Amino acid sequence: MPDGELIIHKMIEVERIEFPETPTAAALAIQSKIEKAIEEAKPEIVAQKRAKTGVAMYLDTAEPDAEVPDSKVNYKCYLGYGYSGSVSVPLRKAFVRREYWREGDHRIELDPGPPYKVVIRHVTLKEGEVFDLGRILLERQEYEGTASIMGTVVDNNGAFIPGAKVTAGDQEVVSDEKGRYRLDGFELENVSITTKAKGYRSDTVRVVIRDMSNREIEKKLRMFRPRRLKLKYAISAKDDDSFVGPGVEEGAIDLVLESNQTRLSQYHFRSESFRKFVADTDLELYFQQGQIKLFSCGGPVCFRESGSGSDFDEIESMGDFNNNLQNCPLLGEGEFVLIRGFDDSPVFSLSPYCVKIRYEEYSFEPTDVDAEEE
Repeated sequence: MPDGELIIHKMIEVERIEFPETPTAAALAIQSKIEKAIEEAKPEIVAQKRAKTGVAMYLDTAEPDAEVPDSKVNYKCYLGYGYSGSVSVPLRKAFVRREYWREGDHRIELDPGPPYKVVIRHVTLKEGEVFDLGRILLERQEYEGTASIMGTVVDNNGAFIPGAKVTAGDQEVVSDEKGRYRLDGFELENVSITTKAKGYRSDTVRVVIRDMSNREIEKKLRMFRPRRLKLKYAISAKDDDSFVGPGVEEGAIDLVLESNQTRLSQYHFRSESFRKFVADTDLELYFQQGQIKLFSCGGPVCFRESGSGSDFDEIESMGDFNNNLQNCPLLGEGEFVLIRGFDDSPVFSLSPYCVKIRYEEYSFEPTDVDAEEE
């Protein structure tokens, strides 16, 4: 102090000093593998037009011989709400993932599946560089007790299916008169549930149990009853909207639907023009409670309803149409729709053809389960 008095005051107290552990030979060998993988990947990363950066890692478990459920870990790299794709990362191997470089912080998500915890790492990637996550030890999640999976078995229209066999592992139960089922005794795991019922296509779904916060998991199991569907069509000549005259082709379509939604390009049609029309428009068929709907996944096409009392064979051309009608109406048996694949403007130019399609009838198709029951 100015008057010469000495003041002693403790500023910092050191309670403990920790020194980093000396890396073991095994740890040094792993890091050497990672660095080698980075050096090998760098030239290719620099040469890429878009994937200009990368992430390196070595995934392991605390137990030397332990495996994750699928022997691989699902990797995703997020920037904002989107991610750059999903890949599988093997265990105990130096791995480099090429990434699209965009400015900003990225979130790496590594999902080994239960009972292991999901690993999250936040990184800032730099163009032309590889971010080294090093060795990552996957941790098992501690838990007590078991969980149950329950719900109802329904068809594609939502109606209950009684008597369906529901199987998971060594458990098999039968749904009651209201389609209800219950399976018990599950740990943190991926559960595969298979459902079989006479007249329906058997189906398998996966339920992922990540924690025991919810010990009663609701899962609705949907089954599809295959349908045999018959349609009739006529397709115009190229760059024409007439259904009569040279170049017009007619045909019948006989399909077995294995699901509510079917891409028609997977079937072979006798008419080459119709095959091309289906491919150009990427035409799909949607089945709903006995009705059908057609829609183009390739872009807009124009639909025209047949109108009440219209006869399929009497419609000789596409005629007047509303180019804003890009949604096909639901069609019942005996009804039809006209589809125009082109217009004078460049907007509607998926296909140079016009088509009319009539919904003839549908019937239930026997399944493998039916044959087994008989």
